[in-house]
Amino acid sequence: MKRDRPHRDRKPIRSHFAITVGHTSIAYCYIRKNACSAWKQLFVQESPHGYVPADWERDIDFMAAKHGLRTLDEVEQCERRVVVLRDPVDRYISAFVNLIVMNARSTRLKRKLSRRMHGGDVASISFDELLDEQLPRPGTRRNALNKHFWPQTWHLAPTVYTDVIDIHHLAAAMKRLIGEEKGSRYFDRPVNATTAAAYEDDAAPSLSAKVLIERYQSIGSLPGKASFMRGGRAERIKEAYAEDAALYAACVAHAKTHPAAGFELRFDPAPPHHGRMPRRRRKGRPPPTRTA
Repeated sequence: MKRDRPHRDRKPIRSHFAITVGHTSIAYCYIRKNACSAWKQLFVQESPHGYVPADWERDIDFMAAKHGLRTLDEVEQCERRVVVLRDPVDRYISAFVNLIVMNARSTRLKRKLSRRMHGGDVASISFDELLDEQLPRPGTRRNALNKHFWPQTWHLAPTVYTDVIDIHHLAAAMKRLIGEEKGSRYFDRPVNATTAAAYEDDAAPSLSAKVLIERYQSIGSLPGKASFMRGGRAERIKEAYAEDAALYAACVAHAKTHPAAGFELRFDPAPPHHGRMPRRRRKGRPPPTRTA
């Protein structure tokens, strides 16, 4: 008689999508700001389901409907399991600059942040205020943070990732995985990257996004990454994303010693609350009593 697979294998998971390129089946862990735009292009262009842009509000909606993986069992049926990692400080600064300053349109991210942060216009937010509002802390609920600011480890499933890739070596890794032609087509040129000329400005973190947006539209330049790292800000981000930082450091160290070999990782998330805080007792209700 066929035995049921363990409950662990049937447990719902997040942010994983499957595609077969050539003869290679890939389970991809989707993490925002980690080259996800390039991966979305791979999925919509290589999908056997015939992507029609007019039928879908967003590329990710098509991916979820046609390529979404629901359980760990489905993830582990794929030959390769891929995740792209990024330095957490670089990722956080990029999210602010690229999504809030460079993108003048009213995106879903901006609308959600506007509702969450003082209920006002996201353009009034400074980088320092964003740090106060959108950094993970012990016990932080998942829904308290926009997904662009989730720790990278929150996306991972309890499985072995066969290909853990440093974002700076993504093109080379993907050429080895799916071939030179398609690896080059989708990953040689960064999609949605921050490419504007940079200048140094120690005051930038305290300026509202609106001021930075107006300056960018006027002169076409943005404050450089270093402008947002001083004054202990980089250390603050690293501390908040300590697990991400350790994971990325291990990935970088492996790439230096084994540049042509993939970095394999077994990830086992901490079980206590998975980013959720314990329920609060309603006011006026007495605490529960224990019986002997």
